Amino acid sequence: KKRGGLLKETVTGQGGYATSYKPQAGGSAADKNVRSPGASICLDCHLNQTAISTPWGYGSTYGATQAILGYWDAPKYQDYSTSGAEQRYPFKKKNPVMGGHYGASAPLSSTP
Repeated sequence: KKRGGLLKETVTGQGGYATSYKPQAGGSAADKNVRSPGASICLDCHLNQTAISTPWGYGSTYGATQAILGYWDAPKYQDYSTSGAEQRYPFKKKNPVMGGHYGASAPLSSTP
């Protein structure tokens, strides 16, 4: 059974929202960043500067000057050839990131 539900959908003009919004699944297997609608609730606003297609944005809502990411996260959860820290500090290079925040580097060859 699947239980639970999305807690944040907005409708234009209801509850003070200027835009209708329902989080959708996103990313791609090729970029190793496939995500569920539940993850999009966070990423849609953490990665969008202005509240145009989403009810919030990191710049327009919170005054941040750049996307809100974790220390090891690559920008836009797409370029996983190096981690976010490695992109900021090239001397921290290590083995390339093989899997993403939302994807494994390779499928298992057998059941564990």
